[in-house]
Amino acid sequence: MATQKQLRLFPGFLVLALLALPAQGETTNSTMAVASTPAPVQNTFACKNCVDRPVRAMYLYTADATECLNVPGNGSLCDDIRTATPECFNWENWKGGWVGATAHRIFSEVNPPSVVAMTRANFSAEAYAEYKGGSSFTRCVYEIRLDNVDICVGNFWETAERRKLVPFSSQMFADTMRLVTVPRGFKATNSLEKDAGFDYGTLYRNILQPFSNEVWFITLGMLVFGGLMMWFCELSTEDSRFKGEGIGGLFKSIWVSLMSFVCATAAHEASHWPGRIVMIGYAFFIYVTVVLYVANLSAFLIMKPSEGASISSLMDITRLGGKLCLLEAMTDAVSYAVPVSNQHLTDAYGPALERVYRGGCAAAVVGFFEYEMYVKAQTAVFTVCVDPDDEKGWSTCTNVPTDPVNIDLNCKCKNPEKDVATCPSTCPFGNKRYCPLVEVLDPSFELSLSFALPLNSFLQNYVSAWIIALRQNGVMEQNINKFARNNYCDVCGKSYTADACPEINAKTSGGAAGIKAPTNQLGLEYMLGIYVCSAAIMAFGGGVSIISRIYEHYTPTPKLQELEVDIDERDADICELVKYEGTQEVDAVVFERKLEKDLDGLTSQMDAMMKRIRELEQ
Repeated sequence: MATQKQLRLFPGFLVLALLALPAQGETTNSTMAVASTPAPVQNTFACKNCVDRPVRAMYLYTADATECLNVPGNGSLCDDIRTATPECFNWENWKGGWVGATAHRIFSEVNPPSVVAMTRANFSAEAYAEYKGGSSFTRCVYEIRLDNVDICVGNFWETAERRKLVPFSSQMFADTMRLVTVPRGFKATNSLEKDAGFDYGTLYRNILQPFSNEVWFITLGMLVFGGLMMWFCELSTEDSRFKGEGIGGLFKSIWVSLMSFVCATAAHEASHWPGRIVMIGYAFFIYVTVVLYVANLSAFLIMKPSEGASISSLMDITRLGGKLCLLEAMTDAVSYAVPVSNQHLTDAYGPALERVYRGGCAAAVVGFFEYEMYVKAQTAVFTVCVDPDDEKGWSTCTNVPTDPVNIDLNCKCKNPEKDVATCPSTCPFGNKRYCPLVEVLDPSFELSLSFALPLNSFLQNYVSAWIIALRQNGVMEQNINKFARNNYCDVCGKSYTADACPEINAKTSGGAAGIKAPTNQLGLEYMLGIYVCSAAIMAFGGGVSIISRIYEHYTPTPKLQELEVDIDERDADICELVKYEGTQEVDAVVFERKLEKDLDGLTSQMDAMMKRIRELEQ
């Protein structure tokens, strides 16, 4: 018989034993999980008619991602309570865009008793109080945390900060980020100039475009310097082409130097070693400069110039003291290269790219679809506050009592056949405004974020299972291609793979008409080493020439000694001739004439020798 103490302990042991028993179909090594959802139908969370409570869904309109059909603007007007219509709050209409179509399919399958549709117009005062930032996506996450919403429908990034607040579904798509900037030397404009036709001046300017103005100026100076050094080193040589020409020889040497560049060969001739040393540096300069000029000229006259970006990497932004425009959710992902002090946070992609376009940011980080939409296809329509007193420059003016401007990248006149330059009141920002923007090909910049849906815990398993099922059977990929990827035609000529719209590329010859490609001219930083090396060698040759002249001035040369000996011998010959002729018994007249003739010849020779001696002494 059990004691009273044993009877008191029995219920506890019984409870422990029951908890230790494995569930049906589960091994003893598995981990126990407490289910927070009703038992699913068909033994899987990708079930039908399995959610038995209403779902509150907040839809965040984004072009091509989450759109409301059957309403003006496909949902863009649903975010403002003043312009929203009853159709904005019917979940059946939110089936446009690849995210909207996916969410509509999931709701149709799990079939909750009702789906309460909400938009940005339904943000609560509590959410504004909890979150002070500018991201409506993050604010929607706070609405779930406050239990005002069950699921947010939009192209959400699953970030670490958001994950701390609420659960997320399985990944729908991996968003690969792009780093976008302006070309070198780009200047923004807010109006389009009327096309004046073909610019014949371009034919001549193209010849000078391979080098920047600074490079041309220093190249000309190097050619003059090379001519001066060759004239200086060869001035006193007997075989010099500049002999006896004085200052005229200097101009002749400079002319020969200029012809060397035009003919791509060193046209000077060196007769002694100082000049030969100068020729080494001079010929090196001519060879490298001409090769670089010809190679770059080919790119301008024959091939499409490469789009030279104003920065080459993410690190350049901090090094140059610039700003990086990005959405708030990406700030931690790029902080390894760009500190917070060099980041400018925006509430949408449009304001970020507009700030880059106007020079307020050195670059912007945009997603895959946004790069296709804003930069390549030029189909986006957005608002941005351009008031100079509003430092944020978001999609709405926050610090000034002014309204934002509307920018339509594909704006057209009321008469579509007219050029947008003829209707500035309709299209004040022109057409294809962001075609000049280029992508920075930085191998070290590899940023990818997952698209997933923030939701309440009771929906997590169901929505995640259906996302996985739709990815496996190809429905997710079909939605992405239908609503996003196949809608982007490359109207700017940034690639030649836009198979969905070849007629656009054909009309614009691979790019948007009127868009001038950025240049890749060589700047001073690329040519400085060539200038320094060439000038140093030529200066060394000039120094050798000076040293040799000083040496010759104080040391008699063998030629000078030979002339002095020759003069002494001539003097002796004259004396001998006079002595010999005086002893001969010849006619006096004949003797006198012959003597004068011989003396004149010897005198002329002596004068020539003395002149040569003076030249050598100089």
